[in-house]
Amino acid sequence: MLDIVSDTVRQGALIGWVGYGFEGMDTEIFFNRMAMYEYCALVQKYRKDRGGKKLKIKGTKGRIQLYELLQMNEDALQKMGIKNKVHRKRIVAMAQIIQEGTFEK
Repeated sequence: MLDIVSDTVRQGALIGWVGYGFEGMDTEIFFNRMAMYEYCALVQKYRKDRGGKKLKIKGTKGRIQLYELLQMNEDALQKMGIKNKVHRKRIVAMAQIIQEGTFEK
């Protein structure tokens, strides 16, 4: 039973965030919360094991951190691979709200 609960919490952590504001949130979870699932692939890193299976690399090495993403302007976001203009504007607007401190928890 404990294994089922632990696995469920682990899976839920990939698509949601329970905590205080954006503290500790990674970029992948941010994209999921903003309903921009297609951009998760831009920040995920994979490696192949000996059998050729793709494994997701845990940790932050080589990944774009959320604070870096929120400091980017629209041009930098487009170069990163976010082609949708509305999505770029949404990210920039969210960054401004967070910096101004008007985001309600």
